[in-house]
Amino acid sequence: MRRRFAFSAMMFVIFARAHPALAADYPDRPVKMVVPFPAGGFMDTVGRVASERLSAILGQPFVVENRGGAGGRIGEEFVANSKPDGYTLLVDLIIRRL
Repeated sequence: MRRRFAFSAMMFVIFARAHPALAADYPDRPVKMVVPFPAGGFMDTVGRVASERLSAILGQPFVVENRGGAGGRIGEEFVANSKPDGYTLLVDLIIRRL
């Protein structure tokens, strides 16, 4: 379990370090990170660690919002139906056993 969390956190840091390739004006306002599971679980922890790191790197707040229910479907539909401007992100993790 610790290895999976470490791998997930590492991937967030790697992608967050790619910020020079982003447009100069992104993000210019707070970004909402939707966790499709209830607060206090593994995915909530991953989302909060990632939001702290991204906030520090990009200089804008990344707000974690939990929308649990229906096995994650409620949060996923919320993000899918949100405005496609890049300011609503889904925190999801696909772990495959190798």
